[in-house]
Amino acid sequence: MELSERSSAQDRLLASALRAYEHGRARWALAVALPLLALPLGSWLLSGHAILMCVIGGLLFATATVLLWRGQGWSRGVGLGVAAGLVPMVLAHASGFSGHVCTGTICMSVCLAVSLTGGIAAGLIITSAVRRLLLSAQALLAAIGVAFLTGALGCACIGVSGILGLAGGLGASVAGARLFTGGRGSQATGGKR
Repeated sequence: MELSERSSAQDRLLASALRAYEHGRARWALAVALPLLALPLGSWLLSGHAILMCVIGGLLFATATVLLWRGQGWSRGVGLGVAAGLVPMVLAHASGFSGHVCTGTICMSVCLAVSLTGGIAAGLIITSAVRRLLLSAQALLAAIGVAFLTGALGCACIGVSGILGLAGGLGASVAGARLFTGGRGSQATGGKR
């Protein structure tokens, strides 16, 4: 066997091993993300918005799967994002049962305020965990994205204003926490985790 034939055989073997590794990671990521499909199902049962919950749930599942498959800091943000996103999701669904608040001659829906408050709470959960655990900027971005999609499963039932409230609260609390701390105490500009 010549040197070039041996090198070619080794290259094929290495490529085959790399493909098997990536397929294994993809199967693992799919299996880990699979339970997330229960969230849009529950939101659909609570809200009755089947198509909207399927779209948001599909985005959440696909995003989580890709982030888990990618690994490193990206995968570390998935669990944090789901946990933080459950806060606005549950609050929004609970507010759907309360309807409106009337005081005197003014009646208003509490849904937008709940979405904004839930977004703020989710952002504070994420920034405090990132700072405490010294997670990377990848984990921070992944957690924000996953929290937004998870929270949107509840806030979308309210409509566009609910999603905008969630995004505003999440963005404001993350930006505010980053400005307040000046980035100290975290590796959110790139760390090893």
